[in-house]
This record gives sequence, C-alpha cells and structure tokens, in this order.
Amino acid sequence: MYVGRWLDGKFGTSPWLLVLGAFVGAAAGFYSMYRALMAHTKRSQSGDDSRRGGGVQ
Repeated sequence: MYVGRWLDGKFGTSPWLLVLGAFVGAAAGFYSMYRALMAHTKRSQSGDDSRRGGGVQ
C-alpha cells in the first residue's frame, strides 16, 4: 500500500495504485497463509501415518 501511495503521488493517479497495492498485498498474504496451512496439513498427515505404522520415512 505504501508503494502504491508513493506512486500515486508521483504519477497523480490517486487512489488507484494504492488500491491495487492493497489488493496485491492481501492476495500475497492469503497465498502465504494457504501455503503455510498446506505444509502444516501435509506434516500432520505424514505424522499420523507414521504413528499408525503405515508411513514411509
């Protein structure tokens, strides 16, 4: 958002680049959260399998 605000001031496009920056930042945050949750899910599933004797390590 800050980069978008700075660019808006530089190019006179207020508030479009600020809004674009907010959406890009939110999308990046959700993508990061998704990757972290998928990694955690994969780790927990492989841990559950190894406790039951069916996992390969």
